[in-house]
Amino acid sequence: MRKFKDNKGRDWSVSITFGSLQRCKDNGVDLTDLQTIGAFGADYFQLGLVIHTLLSEERESRSIDDEDFYEGFKGDATQRAIDAILEDLSDFTPPALRPALERVISDRKTTYEMIAETVASKEVDDAAKAKLLSVKNSLLEMFSNQAGHSLDSSESNESDTLPSGS
Repeated sequence: MRKFKDNKGRDWSVSITFGSLQRCKDNGVDLTDLQTIGAFGADYFQLGLVIHTLLSEERESRSIDDEDFYEGFKGDATQRAIDAILEDLSDFTPPALRPALERVISDRKTTYEMIAETVASKEVDDAAKAKLLSVKNSLLEMFSNQAGHSLDSSESNESDTLPSGS
């Protein structure tokens, strides 16, 4: 379980379990898919859905409505949520499979940092910034595809997913 604070100073706990992964998958986001993990956070709507899904029981127990909940997530709080989710997903993953997952997570972080640093640089002109932003998804896909196979050696190489309980 990982804890973090939102922008309203509220503490939240993320706990990745088979049940929480299934709830995310039921909502259209498969957190056992390496490409999804590699690009995690790039799609803000998907990210909001995952945060909402993973924290739904805690949110409901505090009687926090959706609007108030979502107002607590922007900027640094969103990054803290992403970090907590990915760290707990790594903790959840069996040790034999963890290195491949951690490689995708590390490549994802490196890619985002590289893009952010380059775009923030004053030496980069507007055309170069636009080009960097347009290749972001290609870079993320490339890093995700470096795994190139399932993390479960008993599955065929056609699937880029971690083993699930289903």
